[in-house]
Amino acid sequence: MMKDFQIQLVGVSKVYHANGLPVRALDGIALTVNAGEFAVLAGPSGSGKSTILHLIGALDRPTEGKVFIEGDDLYARSREGLAAFRLNKIGFVFQAYNLIPVLTARENVEYPLLLQRIEKKERLRRSEELLLHVGLKAQMSKRPGEMSGGQQQRVAVARALATKPQVVLADEPTANLDSHTGSALIDLFRELNDQYKVTFLFASHDAMVISRAHRVIHLKDGRVEGEEIQ
Repeated sequence: MMKDFQIQLVGVSKVYHANGLPVRALDGIALTVNAGEFAVLAGPSGSGKSTILHLIGALDRPTEGKVFIEGDDLYARSREGLAAFRLNKIGFVFQAYNLIPVLTARENVEYPLLLQRIEKKERLRRSEELLLHVGLKAQMSKRPGEMSGGQQQRVAVARALATKPQVVLADEPTANLDSHTGSALIDLFRELNDQYKVTFLFASHDAMVISRAHRVIHLKDGRVEGEEIQ
């Protein structure tokens, strides 16, 4: 991983429209996330956590301000450039897992590697290694509907790491899990952060997740209220 991989939001605002009325989801956010951090965006629903992840992950554009990745303006890129950025630099872990139901666990993990045009032998090696690492040796050939929520989330984690991203964005990753499974998932994230030095940025209002982060960025009403190092 490049040591200087840094994410910067400078004066970022995001305005949506609901029923014809403007809704300000973010209001002049200034935020820097450095390489290798294990950080959480904490705050109640509607505080802007998911919106920040979407802007960093090139899933949405800011209304005002700039998002810089490695010093470059992310949204100065073409549509194709943004798609390549999402595929090669970012790993996503969504609350709803977003697995492809007709594919096995191994095939789900392989899918982004197929998009990267990685040869079959390497796709198999990487997907099996990651599924073993997340404790799913016996579930490799199962489809999502044959697995528990915790197992599906682990497949999503393996898929997020398959492309060797520089940052993993996780939106409420424990929301659909019981406390034991959720704690085990965060243990796994910490281990992967230590082993692969991948930056992890969560959006969560789960007290357990917040307590386990190295850095907590508190949001309220679309603004950074403060932060703490743990």
